[in-house]
Amino acid sequence: MLFLGGPLQEEFGWRGYASPRLQANHSALVSSVIIGVLWAFWHLPLNFMSDKAGPQYEAALSMFLAPLPRQC
Repeated sequence: MLFLGGPLQEEFGWRGYASPRLQANHSALVSSVIIGVLWAFWHLPLNFMSDKAGPQYEAALSMFLAPLPRQC
C-alpha cells in the first residue's frame, strides 16, 4: 500500500504533472507556493475527521490557530 497507493501517487501528481506545467508560466517559487496551498486545502478535511488523523495535523492546526504572543 505504501508504494503503490499511498503518498507515492501524490508525488507523481504534484511533482510529475502539476509542477512542470506551473513552471512553464511561473517561477519555481511561485509554482511551489501554488502547489503548497493546493496541498494544504486538499489535506484540510483530515483535521475534521472523527478519528485522529495524526499528530502532525493536530500540531499544524494548533500552530495556525494559536494566538500570537504579545510583545511588551
